[in-house]
Formats: sequence, structure tokens, C-alpha cells
Amino acid sequence: MVSVTPRPRRRPRPRRGALLTALGAAVALCVPVAGTATAQVGDLGDYEADGVHLRTGPGPSHPSVGLGYRGQRTCMFHYEQGPSGSMHVWWYNLNWTTYVFGYTRNDLIRVDLPYETCAYT
Repeated sequence: MVSVTPRPRRRPRPRRGALLTALGAAVALCVPVAGTATAQVGDLGDYEADGVHLRTGPGPSHPSVGLGYRGQRTCMFHYEQGPSGSMHVWWYNLNWTTYVFGYTRNDLIRVDLPYETCAYT
């Protein structure tokens, strides 16, 4: 009786086109657009619109504890992923004018270049 040892399975190689697409998407996420950049912990920024909600948790189902307006600076402390299935990140931030803390969706906060940092971080 002859014993046959099965050959180990090789992992399939990723397609070159898929790899280039993923690389291009990663680079696009890191490039600032029109003088604004992605917020980071400790950055001082501004609200993108008037009446932006600051909420008790990361998601629109959480109650609002205050509102942010253009010109009222904000300090970003940390971020969390939104509810399941959401593509948004929510920043826990301080409204620099009203001193209200809450979560705000990432696309409603802007950080201007050059960066300024908060004194509290």
C-alpha cells in the first residue's frame, strides 16, 4: 500500500488590478482636499455647517446635547465607528464656544491647514 501525502494548498495570489485599486483608494484617503485635512486626536477644527448636533453617543439615534455652528471652534478627543452598517466615524469633541462635549459625525468637522492643536490634549 502506497501512502500519499496531500500537497499543502497554496493561497491564491491577489489579482494585480485589485491590488492597484486598493492602493489607489488608500492613497486617496490620505490626500488633503482643498486646504482641509482629516482630523486627528488633539486637533482644533471648526464645524462644516450650522446646527451640527453633538450627541451622547456615536450615531444619529443618540440624543443631542448641543449644537455646533460655523466659527465655533471644536477640539477632537477620540473617534468611534458609527452604528453597524454605517460608513461614518464619529468624533468625541468639545465645542470650544459652549464647552459642550459630544459626538459629531466626521464629515461635519473640518480641520484647516496648518494644523492647530488643543491645549487640553
